[in-house]
Amino acid sequence: MSNLPLSFNPFQTAISILQPKFNYLVSGRGWGKSTYFGHMLHQIVNNMPGASGVIAAKTLTHVLTSILPSAFAHLERLGYMRDIHYVIGKRPPKSWKKLPYQPPVKDYSNYITFYNSERCVGFFLTSQEREGSGRGPNTDFLLTDETLRLDKKKLDNELVPTVRANKDKFGHIPWHLGQYHSTSMPYSNDSKWILETGNYYLEEYGIDYFSLWRTVVKAQLELLRIEDPEEFRMQWNEVQRLRKKMKPLLSKDGLILFTLSNAFDNIDNVGLSYIKQQSKTLPQIVFLIEIMNDIISMVENGYYAMNEDIHVYYDSWDDDFTNDLAINSNFNFATLSSKTAAFLSHRYYNPLLPVHLFFDWGGTISFCLAAQFNKNDNTLHIIKEFYQLPGDEMPKNLMKQVNEFFFTHTNKKINFVKDTLGDDKSRSLQSSQTINEDSIKTLRSAGWEVSIMKHQYKEPPQDEKWLLMQKLFTEKDSSLFKIRIDGNNCKYLLISMRDTKVKQSGNKLEKDKSSERKLNVDQRTATHSTDALDKGCYWLSKNIKEHTFIDVNIR
Repeated sequence: MSNLPLSFNPFQTAISILQPKFNYLVSGRGWGKSTYFGHMLHQIVNNMPGASGVIAAKTLTHVLTSILPSAFAHLERLGYMRDIHYVIGKRPPKSWKKLPYQPPVKDYSNYITFYNSERCVGFFLTSQEREGSGRGPNTDFLLTDETLRLDKKKLDNELVPTVRANKDKFGHIPWHLGQYHSTSMPYSNDSKWILETGNYYLEEYGIDYFSLWRTVVKAQLELLRIEDPEEFRMQWNEVQRLRKKMKPLLSKDGLILFTLSNAFDNIDNVGLSYIKQQSKTLPQIVFLIEIMNDIISMVENGYYAMNEDIHVYYDSWDDDFTNDLAINSNFNFATLSSKTAAFLSHRYYNPLLPVHLFFDWGGTISFCLAAQFNKNDNTLHIIKEFYQLPGDEMPKNLMKQVNEFFFTHTNKKINFVKDTLGDDKSRSLQSSQTINEDSIKTLRSAGWEVSIMKHQYKEPPQDEKWLLMQKLFTEKDSSLFKIRIDGNNCKYLLISMRDTKVKQSGNKLEKDKSSERKLNVDQRTATHSTDALDKGCYWLSKNIKEHTFIDVNIR
């Protein structure tokens, strides 16, 4: 068996030199996580004879079908041979006389034993899905893969306490009784603790590590777009300049190392063509998270990264306007309490801008959101929600609500952003026209000039909508518009946004729409209104540059 080190990329070399006790590696696909996992096993086997480690994951299936095959493929390049240098799932041969200091009591079925001429080294294979599988043994090191899937509470209460063995024998090794956590980018609230381990860069060194990483990824994405060789060379140099600002640093107590990396750090091995190909074949959100290792802001397991202190306003009423109205009407309470007064005193409404209508036609309830885009502050203002239950002359009554609310509107222009479900004639039970056709006819009859807007797709892709809404609410992308919601007029929209969760479907992230199917849920608070918001924002994001908006100031 060879003792040659594995062939590292420069970033892996830097990490291996630092030898942290607690190593948190957040990297994308193509970086070489399997190579480095194999390196960690090799290090333990060669430097801690007699030790027992733990290899843990969410499921044993992941340990057996993902972690071990890829790690051992790299170990085999070093000369490791099964049943000669290691055995899995069985007691080692009697000729391997010196077992680890803490071997399994009886059952070796989830245990790997490596031969070491001084004393064998072993690894317990554990998962959180199997109750109690991590309890019991005293171990010397903990390794996890896809750490974002792990239950942090179980990790701390069941696995970490077992890492307590042989301090008298291996205390001189910096990473003894340590932890190695390898994972792709966390994106849920349950896994945000992983990213929080990297806060020491800012707290101890004044380096805004996460902002730098976002800048690096953005620059790398630009590389994928460039075809001109000279422009590519200049952009490549810019990426390298930015990356040098993120050299791996141990926490000042010398214990923790946190790093972010992606396939660009392993470019000599995977090639630029690999990254370009992945960008073309993978869904956008999967590519950004799994290949580029982009940071997706976390929203308490929710679909929307909404900060109500920023995105929702309750001060929509213009106090100066209302005060003037009171004085001019001699404090006529009928005037002050009228719909006209409430409408005209809206701080963020502009009678000179067109009105955008976003729809979600549903079987149990239909929603319409009225919005205006103001070019001066680059903001989409969600001004009012409207909803209508089935029957009751749907959709005429819904359009009647819109017309009544905007009855004093000066610029009688509406951008009608179609929900394509409204083109299905089977949904229109009371008319030979479709719901969309009926709605447009009703608005035009009321004097509105209606421009029909539609999506490129019958329904915008779920994962693209999710990514867009994340970007809009985190406001990290300056090329996009901002969103502000009237909390007084959009009560059910806000309830739905607070309650809507994100779920994983295969390799995609999408909205959990189960509330629409629950009979005990008030459908006004289900995800219908948020669907209208998603579709409207998606349309605007695709058409904002081509569409003409009146450039006027909000009073």
